[in-house]
Amino acid sequence: MYRSSVSVVPGIDSKIRISGVINNIDLEVESVDCFAPIWNSVKWEKRTLKLKITPSALPEFENPQDELITLKLNETGIYLNCSVVNTVNEQFVTTKLSWEKDGKRIFGWNENVGQVLQTFGGNTTESSVELFIISHSSAGTYTCTASNIKGKAMKKFAVFVDDGKSKP
Repeated sequence: MYRSSVSVVPGIDSKIRISGVINNIDLEVESVDCFAPIWNSVKWEKRTLKLKITPSALPEFENPQDELITLKLNETGIYLNCSVVNTVNEQFVTTKLSWEKDGKRIFGWNENVGQVLQTFGGNTTESSVELFIISHSSAGTYTCTASNIKGKAMKKFAVFVDDGKSKP
């Protein structure tokens, strides 16, 4: 049984709530005992909190197939999207998404690539790379990596640029 010490602040409702994701917890744990000192006393209050433990699963993309994309030179506003189903707990984002282009990590805004956008909500985590203006340097392999405590999953986007001069 795990124990946690909690301070109770006078004037605040005495109901204690613990929320969050706890990694590496035994699935057989059914409750947590919390102890808090009683204000102006040498006594302690004990509360037992029942736990609902949901086992983690590997990240799972909504559309797991790799994609082959051909874009036209100077095209604008193109998005590469990946979406992961959060199977553990909709309230807490348990899956992190990251992007790479040709093996190099893409952070936030990148003048050579575009920008990385992320949204969290409901039971999905979504991430996109926005390609501002398509140039020859836009071509390459973009990889969206989803990771959580159980492991990683990857989705690749092979992007080709058609400049109208190349033969198919």
